[in-house]
Amino acid sequence: IAPFSGGVVLAGVMVLDMRLDPKQTSGSSRGRAALVGLAAYSKAAWFHELSKDHEQRDAASAHPRERQRFDLKVACTAGAEASFDTKRRQVFVVGNEAADADSLVSAYTMAMHLDNAEVQAVAVAQIPREEFHWRGDSVALFHEAGSEVKVDGSPARMCFWNEVNWTAVRMLDSRAVVLTDHNKMTPQVAAVFEGRVQLILDHHADSKAHPEARVVLDEGLGSACTLVAEQFSSSSQAASPEIGALLAGVIVLDTRNFDLKEKKGTPRDRAAFD
Repeated sequence: IAPFSGGVVLAGVMVLDMRLDPKQTSGSSRGRAALVGLAAYSKAAWFHELSKDHEQRDAASAHPRERQRFDLKVACTAGAEASFDTKRRQVFVVGNEAADADSLVSAYTMAMHLDNAEVQAVAVAQIPREEFHWRGDSVALFHEAGSEVKVDGSPARMCFWNEVNWTAVRMLDSRAVVLTDHNKMTPQVAAVFEGRVQLILDHHADSKAHPEARVVLDEGLGSACTLVAEQFSSSSQAASPEIGALLAGVIVLDTRNFDLKEKKGTPRDRAAFD
């Protein structure tokens, strides 16, 4: 850890301290686990240092990436039908209504995975943007991953529910939705996407609510981000250092740093993290 910033080293020290203190109450475990998630960033930073080819690929594809960023920002804020790229099909990637770190990051990173020349993938959180700052673990993760964020720490490339013109979305005949970290649409999502669920990535009990969808579900997993990481590893699309940091951070957060006493992580989670 010597080559990395003091913040990452400090996060690693806090992880060691947490691991050595068995007296912590369950009420504080979630908040302390948020700090554990930051330690995963050191793994991503190390990967970034050793994988300079990622920077070369990013530079080579700068123009498409900038176009995607512009499209998403306009789609989120302008609310006009013309906001959406008419040359591509729109797929909205939506996390659950709790909007915890697993839900937010799985939707955000899966949208990046799906976005291509034919699909405009839009990550959506089911909360207003002004509520994001209350989610300290997510604020820290997006910051440490180097994501583009707004003044309040919220990810700039993610849409929040009240920012989207859903009337305009209903006019998109080929629209579809991907659900992450849940497997049944909330009423507000169903009002826009009934019968249009394309894919489900989840680790909760299967409600079998959407027979039209392809379902990737494992109730035993600690994190839905494990399933997103597998989508990257099973394709030719490499995860960027930002995506790697976000996914690793949430996996180690949700599995309580793979502490055996917590009984949260599985070998599948560990393989995705590694």
